[in-house]
Amino acid sequence: MLSAAAELGELARHRDREKRADRLIAVAALAGAGAVLLAWPTISQLALLYVVGVSAVAYGVAEAAALSTRLRSDRERWLGALSSIVAFVFGIAVVARPEGSFAAVINLIGLYLVVIGALRLLQALDAWHRRRRAQ
Repeated sequence: MLSAAAELGELARHRDREKRADRLIAVAALAGAGAVLLAWPTISQLALLYVVGVSAVAYGVAEAAALSTRLRSDRERWLGALSSIVAFVFGIAVVARPEGSFAAVINLIGLYLVVIGALRLLQALDAWHRRRRAQ
């Protein structure tokens, strides 16, 4: 839910219509997963893995779709594509074999969050550098 709130803040900050659609999809996916977890606290571990896997696949698809919405630099396209692939592959892996060791899946979730966080940080740094050069 905190991640959805951060994305909502970005949505309010940017007035660009093209960015708004991308952010709205991300907010909906993150808020939906967070709402399920808050509304159903006794959710089973298996159901939780399905929610995480499906939201990762949705994020990967949304990130891939966002690559074609506006002009981007090669670095932005590369980072966006890598982020999309990581999220999609992780989501499919979790949904395809959730009965595996829960501890292994928790480690996989942690690795996924670190990789996605690092990629998002690189995207933000790239945007910051482009903005500084434009001034």
